[in-house]
Amino acid sequence: MRRRCAPGGARGDGHAGPGAPVGQGVCGTMPEFVTIRRWALKEGAEEQELVAHVRDGIIPAYKEQPGCLELELLRTSEPRSYLAITHWDARSSFEAWIGAEGQSWRDRHHGTFERWLELMAFQAEWDAEEIVSS
Repeated sequence: MRRRCAPGGARGDGHAGPGAPVGQGVCGTMPEFVTIRRWALKEGAEEQELVAHVRDGIIPAYKEQPGCLELELLRTSEPRSYLAITHWDARSSFEAWIGAEGQSWRDRHHGTFERWLELMAFQAEWDAEEIVSS
């Protein structure tokens, strides 16, 4: 998790302080929005290919997207199963990315995401808003 202010919150004790609006994070910032998608590595695809593609194509593409703070790829305990986790500065940034505002970004990176779909099969999706982090 990224630090957005001094350790322990704005007051140094883990609290945003008096008067902080409800729904704001520990440091007085708006809560982070997170998406979690479970994917399966397709038969015939190798994890080394996946890692190289994420490192060399997917991560650089997401770094261009305003509001995207971080992208993680986690291997689960189930065979060939992975979680792709994106951290956004706010739900509105994510919604802009999936909406019309993100179309030029999707167009620029079409080949990168076509390759992702050659390697991976979508399984499930969740989203969440951060309420507490360390």
